[in-house]
Amino acid sequence: MSFSFSAIRIEKSDNMGRLRFSTGELQHVNEDPESSVRNYLYIIRDKLGHNNAHAFPLDYHKKGKNNTQHFTFQQTYNNIPVFGRYIRVHIGGDMITSLSSNIEPVDLSIIPLITKFDAMEIIQLDSISNYNYNNFYF
Repeated sequence: MSFSFSAIRIEKSDNMGRLRFSTGELQHVNEDPESSVRNYLYIIRDKLGHNNAHAFPLDYHKKGKNNTQHFTFQQTYNNIPVFGRYIRVHIGGDMITSLSSNIEPVDLSIIPLITKFDAMEIIQLDSISNYNYNNFYF
């Protein structure tokens, strides 16, 4: 009796139930690997805890040795990259073989905390302070 270790599937989730790591034969890849990976991310969006992970911008792609490929997608919020938050997906041959994710739900207010008048006042105070400093002669 024998079996392939790549057929053994392992999944690790955080305490909120979000998928953080998965390995094994996860999904077949078609002729367009990036589309296949994005399709897989869409399929597992509930496990990832993010409905739009499949639409994250591709940050990195590299073809490796032995018919491998490596993809990194960066999390964004309102089209702004979220620092340090990525999904990494690896392909071996025609199979997605592993995924790791450290994405987090982001919910920030985009309503400014200061008014236009307050912002102008800050700029003017800074400008006056720099003007006095730069024009001080010895």
